[in-house]
Amino acid sequence: MSSVIFHFKPKAKPTPLNTLDEATEAMKTGGFVWLDFSQPTPELLQPLIDKLGIHPLSIEDCLDDNQIPKMDIFPNNTFILFNNFIYEKQELAIEEIDLIIAPSYLVTVHSRNSKKTGFFDKLPERIERVISVAGKGTDFLMHTVMDYVVDNKFIAIETLQDEIDQMEEKVHEMSEKFKPMELMRYRGYLLALRKSLFHEREILVKICRKDSPFISEKSIFYFRDIYDHLTKSFEFIEINR
Repeated sequence: MSSVIFHFKPKAKPTPLNTLDEATEAMKTGGFVWLDFSQPTPELLQPLIDKLGIHPLSIEDCLDDNQIPKMDIFPNNTFILFNNFIYEKQELAIEEIDLIIAPSYLVTVHSRNSKKTGFFDKLPERIERVISVAGKGTDFLMHTVMDYVVDNKFIAIETLQDEIDQMEEKVHEMSEKFKPMELMRYRGYLLALRKSLFHEREILVKICRKDSPFISEKSIFYFRDIYDHLTKSFEFIEINR
């Protein structure tokens, strides 16, 4: 359980903050804040309802692991549920990342049951490398976070593709070593990935047609790039399933 908070202001490096109260005070001075929560407890997230005006249903969704990607639009903010893919040692884990965006803040929640807890530790580095873009607003920062997650999806999918290729070689060259249960396992993985990518593409469609009032016209071009990447991944799954 941990949290990281940064205050972003134009033409300045992000300033680290220690508490939610500091974040709410910083928002009054301009710019915006990013609050990142890893493996949070309900007690850690509940104050966001009163302090930031986040809807209780969003907090409930942040604490529920068994959901599909979706986008909910509220008067004060927009909630997005996205997925991160981890594929290691022939096992697939689909982990939830929640994003809550408003003009003055971006909240991210993740890794409640992470099998690769260090993954999000590198996210601040990614943001720092592209700070000239990420610092333009919460929508640009959200794009940076989602783009980081999508890049990791590619790694997982490519690793899975390599193993599928190896399995196909076994079928054609060493049929006696082919195990039907392997095929069933891969088919289950592909179906799970397809379901996630299908809903995530729908989220990007909603973002790109400006369903959320908190995502600007200028940032839409960046989100279209994510949509294209997700579409390529979805097409790969369709071909191989």
